[in-house]
Formats: sequence, structure tokens, C-alpha cells
Amino acid sequence: MTFGYGRQVKMSADRSQLQNLLLRLIGRRKAEIRTSQDLRYLKALARYVGLMMFLVVLPVVALAILSLRSLNAEEAAEKAKLKDSAETITAEVHRQLRTELNAFDRAAMSEEKAKDPKAALSRRFPYLMEVYRFGPNGDLESPVVWNGHGEPWHEPSALWTKEWHAGQRAEARRPPVAAAHYLAAAEASPDPNHTWTARFAAARALSRIDEARAEELLQEIVLQDRNLRDVNGFPLDGLATYTLSQLYDQQGKHQQATAQLERLVRRTLAHTWALDDHNEAFLLRRALEELEGRSDATWLNTVRRMTERRMQGLHLALNLEDELRRISFRESHPDGVQFYSRKKALWAVASSPRSTLVHAIDAEALRTYLNQTVVSSINQTQAELTTTIIHADTYPGPALYLRTLAPELPLMAVVVRPADPQAFTRKLSRLRWLRVATSALALLAIATGLITSFRVVDQQLAHARAKTDFAANVSHELRSPITQIRLKAESLELGLFDDPEELQLQYEAILREADRLSRLVDNVLDFASIEKGTKKYALRPADLGEVIYRALDAVKISAQQSNVELEARIPGDIPVLWMDTDAMGQVLTNLLSNAVKYGAEGGWVGISVIVQEDGVTIDVEDRGIGISKEDQQYIFEHFYRASDPAVRRKKGTGIGLAIVRYIVEAHGGLLSVRSQPGQGSTFTVSLPFQPPTIQGH
Repeated sequence: MTFGYGRQVKMSADRSQLQNLLLRLIGRRKAEIRTSQDLRYLKALARYVGLMMFLVVLPVVALAILSLRSLNAEEAAEKAKLKDSAETITAEVHRQLRTELNAFDRAAMSEEKAKDPKAALSRRFPYLMEVYRFGPNGDLESPVVWNGHGEPWHEPSALWTKEWHAGQRAEARRPPVAAAHYLAAAEASPDPNHTWTARFAAARALSRIDEARAEELLQEIVLQDRNLRDVNGFPLDGLATYTLSQLYDQQGKHQQATAQLERLVRRTLAHTWALDDHNEAFLLRRALEELEGRSDATWLNTVRRMTERRMQGLHLALNLEDELRRISFRESHPDGVQFYSRKKALWAVASSPRSTLVHAIDAEALRTYLNQTVVSSINQTQAELTTTIIHADTYPGPALYLRTLAPELPLMAVVVRPADPQAFTRKLSRLRWLRVATSALALLAIATGLITSFRVVDQQLAHARAKTDFAANVSHELRSPITQIRLKAESLELGLFDDPEELQLQYEAILREADRLSRLVDNVLDFASIEKGTKKYALRPADLGEVIYRALDAVKISAQQSNVELEARIPGDIPVLWMDTDAMGQVLTNLLSNAVKYGAEGGWVGISVIVQEDGVTIDVEDRGIGISKEDQQYIFEHFYRASDPAVRRKKGTGIGLAIVRYIVEAHGGLLSVRSQPGQGSTFTVSLPFQPPTIQGH
């Protein structure tokens, strides 16, 4: 018995120590009675939660884990099935690509002898950009050549250079002298380029003084070898033809001028252009501009289209030149077309003893073509998967399968995704729901019950605390004026004051404390009416300025005692507002009282009115302790008081701002606050000119 009693005493002592520890942890800033109440609530909640966890939650969680494990295996099987289908689809796309390229191979070999193989192939293969023909010696022959047709410009003799510069200096003012120097230069060099360049310059100078002689020289140049070039690389026959047309226009021979321009266009389009020579294209464009409105419109449109195709082909060849030069040095394969994938194009090389055809295939166009034909057909037969050919360096996002089209198209890849990315997830979700629905519902119900129980306990505890705080605060607030009234009355009863001024001060103090007591009681009664929903207001047209001045009078004494300066900025032309003057006076008095109470000692409190189009705004501002961001969203709730110790040291009931908010909203207005800790607060009341239509007013 002694041992059992000692053990019981020890266990009681341990529980007492644990309880004291919990009391110290949760009650550092609380009274002992309140802390004990909180501890009892926590004990009951802990027992309830522990019992629910042991009897219900743990078994349900175990069942859910077993169900999810079996579901994971089924998910893995479904994913493996889809991946196998994706691999099959990718292999089919690759096979179709090889089939397409084999068809191109056969067509390219059959059109090897065609005059224009591109025209024959592009109808069947829209992704073909151009076909380039190389001769047996490896030179590019069509549709462009590597270098210009003319002989390169060599450095002329000193005599030619001297006569040439003399002619240039004299051409502007002394055409005959210039022509003589140019003709002398033509005789000074045996190089045909030098000779005919100087003769063309002489014809240009003579066109201003001797048109017949100029025409004769130009006609001679037109008949010369078309490979002759001037110092700037322009074909001399083309320059002479163009200049001859201008000379005919100058003479009024417009038909002959038009004929010369058309001749220039035909000759320029009749031969192959060179990659390094854009001068012929320049002359061609100038001739077409001159022929606008002069030649047959149908012929001119046809020539323009041919010119545009030539220009596009030239630009394409310039863009592909670096890859084209490397491809042209590939070893010949007479057995068929060889494909080489590069960054700018897919190259197909078909060789024969007479020539080599290099086909430039637009890989992007080929990708689009395959997507529109092969891939589109596959997608129509696959309901669950979607296939696309993309660039290999593009991030495809989540995909079931990804594979490049190497070696034919290593820069392209086939990506297979679910047709409906959410369908597979929805399917698995349905399976998961069927297996764990009961467990999930049970867990949800348990969690909801626990959370609800905790919140109910917490709300009850908070409500009880609020009521306790309210009762204590009201008691403190009522005790102060009652005590003052009693002391002043006892002093008067005992005749402690003989001086009439002192007597008057005592009477005023009693009246002031009685008004303060009355305001406290009115606040409590109004709050009770508001809580019951029976509070009503009589809204009538009234003068806001008068209400503000009455509120200032009500707080003037307390402001003087706190050495706080009151400042009012009230315009004299405030329109009449619909309001309950007593209720609105209560609003302003409460706001001003709070500003004085929580403002800095010896500080400043201001009230200002701003008239707007649809109403007025009233700002009550102080430079006191301010309100934190966390407290600003709760200060208009009943029983709430800020957590700042500086606020807690001030007496208050916690219902003043709640009453203010209710009255302002009942008047159809808005109440807001702007504040920063340590810099003061500004409460803004916005009231409309029109009366509110809320029932119960």
C-alpha cells in the first residue's frame, strides 16, 4: 500500500509538472484563469483527435495505400501500351519518308535529260526548291553559273589611263574634247574591254553634240561580244542598248527606243546569270521600268514574272552557295540519287557521265508536306495518339515518344503525344476513384470533422475571450466617469470649495463626465440594437458643418487635457446631406475621441471636409501611434483591439469603430483607413448626397 501510494503521488507530481509547463507555454501573456480554460479546451480537443486517428484514420490510410499500389501497376501497363503504339507510328512515318524519297529518286533519274528538270519534278514534289546542273568538269551550268561570262578587268596601260582621265575631266563642259580623249584611249590598249569601254564613253559624250556619230558607235558596240564588260562590270552591249534607247527617245523615235529596250530584256533573259554578277539584273529592272506603259501589257506581265522567278532563283542560289559548293565536290554515285542533309536544305545528287544534277529540297516544306499527307493519314486512324514532325532542336514538351528521322532528315524528329492529354489522366482518375472512393470520403469526412471541431473550439474560445474583454473594458470605462462624478459630488457636499469659479469648474467636470458616461452607455445600447438588428435611423436633410462642430465641442476638453491641438478645415458651402444627425455626431465623436486618445501626447488632430461631385469625404487625421497592416483589416470588427502594447494601455471597449462602420454604411457611405505605425492614422468617411434606399432606415 505504501509503494502504490508513493507511485500515485509521483505520477500526480509528473502530471502537475507537465500541466505547469503547458500553462507557462500558452499563458505567458494571459491571466491564470484564462490560461487554465484554454488548457482544458486543448486537452479535450487532443483526446478527440487522438481517438479519431487511432480508430478511423489509420485503417483508412492503410486501405488507400494498398489500393494506390495496385493502381500504380495498372498505370504502368497502360503507359507501356501507349509507348509501344507510339514506336510503331514513328517507324511507319520513317518508312513513308523513305518511300517518298525513293519516289523522288526514281523521278529525278528519269528527268535527268530534261531541259528544265525542276519544272517536271516540282509538280509532283512541291518541296523541291531548285535543280542545279554541273558539267563534267564540275562547273555550275544552270540555272546560274559561278562567275560572270566576261573576261576579268585587267589593269590598263598608262597611256589609256591618261587619256581616260582626261576625257572624264572634259566630259561635263567640253564634250568634243572628251570624245577625242576617249577615242584616243580606245587606240591605246589592245584589250577589248579597254577598247570598247572607251568607245562607249566616247559615244556617251558625242550624244550631246553629234547624235548620228553617237548612234553609229552605239550600234557597233551592240553587235560586239556580249562578254565585254566595262570598268564596273556592266555588259557593254546592254549599256549600249539602253543608251541607244535613250538617244532615240531624245530624237523622238519612241518606237525604236521601245524596240531597243525590249531587245535588252530578251537578251538578258536569254542567257544564264552569274552568282557574282548583279549588273545584268539591274539593267533588266531599269529597262522594265522604262517599258511601263509603252509595251504590250500581256508581254510585259509575262516578262515581269520571268524576271521575278530569275531574281528569286538568284537569291536562293546566293543563300545556298556555301552548301552548294561543298555538295558539288561529292563523289559521284551512278547507281541512283544520294541524299545529304544540311542546315539550309536537303540535297539530292543524281550523277551521270554527261552531267550532275543537284536538287535542293526545302526540308521545312518537306516536313509540312509529310505532316499534311503521311502524318495526317496516321492521325485519322489513331484515336488516342497525335503524331507531328518537328525540328529536332525544338523542345516538344511532354511526349510519349520522340525520334529523329536520321539519316535522311537528322534535323527533323517525330513526336507522338496523347491525342487528349487529359483523357489518359481522366481514365486513371476514374479507376483511382473507384478503388479509393470510400477511403477518400472517409478521410475527407474525418478531416472536415477535425478541422470543424478545432475551428468551433477556437471560435468559442475567441468569443468567450472577446466577451470577457468587453465586460472588463466596459467596466473600466464606466468606473472612471462614475468615480470622477462621485469625487466631485462629495467635494461639493462637504463644502470644500468656496470660490464661485472653483465651484463652476467642479460643476463643469461633473457635467463633462456625465456626458462621457452617457456616450459610453449610448455606444453599448447602440451596439446591442445593432446586434439584434433593430437599430434604425431617421434620415433627414441636415447641415454637416453643424454636426462636425458639435462633435469638436464634445472632445475639446479631453483634447485640452491631453495637450492635443484640434484643427478643422471645413468649407462654408457644404451642400445639405441626408443623415441622422445624432448618429452622424456619434460617428464623428468616436473618430475624434480615438484620434485624441491614440494620438501623440501634445500632438495634433485634424478634421477636414472635401466636397465632390456625388458627395463629401470627411478625413479625421492624427499623428499618433498608427495602426499596423495586420490590424487594419480587423479594427472595424466588434470587440477587436489592436495587439500593439501602446493601444492596449489605453482604455476602450472595442465597439466604437464597429458602430462607426455600421452607421456610415447605413447612410450609404464608405469607411476606410490609411495608417503607418509611428506616423499616425487617417480615417475617411465618404457620404453621398442622395439618400440611401436600404430598408430599415
